[in-house]
Amino acid sequence: MKIRYGEKEDFEKAKNIWTECFTDSEEEVKFYFSNLYKKENYLVLEDKKDIKASLYENKYRLNIGGTQFPSFYIVGVAVSPQFRGRGYMKELLSYSLNNAKEIGYPFVYLSPINSSIYRNMGFEYISDIEKYNFSMNELINKKIDRDYYIKKVELDLIDRYIYDLMDIYTNAMKTFYLYVERDRETFRNFLSEVFSDGGDLYIFYRNGDPEGYIVFYKEEKIHVREIFGKNKHVIDAMFGFLKTFKEYYKDIEIRTPVRQELNFYFANQKKIERKIEPFIMGRIIDPVPFLEKIAEKNLNIKIRIDDSVVTSNSGFYTLTEGKVIFSETGSWDIRVDIGDLVQLLFGYSTFEELVFRDKIQINDDEIFKKLKKNDVFRIQKNYIGDYQ
Repeated sequence: MKIRYGEKEDFEKAKNIWTECFTDSEEEVKFYFSNLYKKENYLVLEDKKDIKASLYENKYRLNIGGTQFPSFYIVGVAVSPQFRGRGYMKELLSYSLNNAKEIGYPFVYLSPINSSIYRNMGFEYISDIEKYNFSMNELINKKIDRDYYIKKVELDLIDRYIYDLMDIYTNAMKTFYLYVERDRETFRNFLSEVFSDGGDLYIFYRNGDPEGYIVFYKEEKIHVREIFGKNKHVIDAMFGFLKTFKEYYKDIEIRTPVRQELNFYFANQKKIERKIEPFIMGRIIDPVPFLEKIAEKNLNIKIRIDDSVVTSNSGFYTLTEGKVIFSETGSWDIRVDIGDLVQLLFGYSTFEELVFRDKIQINDDEIFKKLKKNDVFRIQKNYIGDYQ
């Protein structure tokens, strides 16, 4: 039994395992293995030439609190039916997470089918998706300003317009604590997937400047995957553009990051179905870089972290004078599991909420007051729209 990364001869095996374990269409499988598969990201647990469990560690760079970190997205977590129920996937995931710490990835993420599986491995939700479902009639009737030039971008034109897209996206991410840094390759992969699935991309220009873009699919209704604009005026223009499809599509669904407050663009919010769904789970691999941001506040806090998977993380962290000091023994003011820590540090839940849910233990009530007074742990906006 050994765990290793992919080799050239694994390609067909990997493709067959994906087809066997997932419900993706033939076109989707073809796209993934033609465009995104890299053997160096393919991690397998093998015994006597049989791949008994496998997953992919697709690399991204994340911006977390203004600092860039290397990361990877875990996808394609698979065990063929004849090998299931024997703990192979737990063993493989544990290897992946511990190896990530060894090579310097402080944080990784995934989009789960069954969150309870990954919660046991120290993952917890850090990002939601907000969905708006409504009739096309609910879009306000607004003429599109003639100053706008609307460009439909096809696959072969991506490279010509990619810097304009990066400009719009980066501007939109200014208010987010966590997001993917989209460079040329990342954006190209994102859009190649969109086009492979039959999606459309339009960029809105005004006086020659890129102001917004919209990515959507035309199926039984319009599905908007991303809509970002630099100002309200261009958002209004993009909604006006969507309304031009009303003769062909009765309904529309828009997916956005949470707290984008798109409901204020509609005349009658009560006719809009608004739903928030948990979407991305994150996993802290190395807590030190994230605790350092708290240590900068000079509050002198001692935190005990429990991590049953990456056991080298378990211990006592003293945050003092802008530094994080680790020891295997000591005293603590706050005790927290690694999974609950990610919700705290990434602003998914407040300190008070986690205490109420018995996810955090406190040794000293004065610590609670100190943290609240200094607004140390605040709710943040996180967005990950890249899950290829």
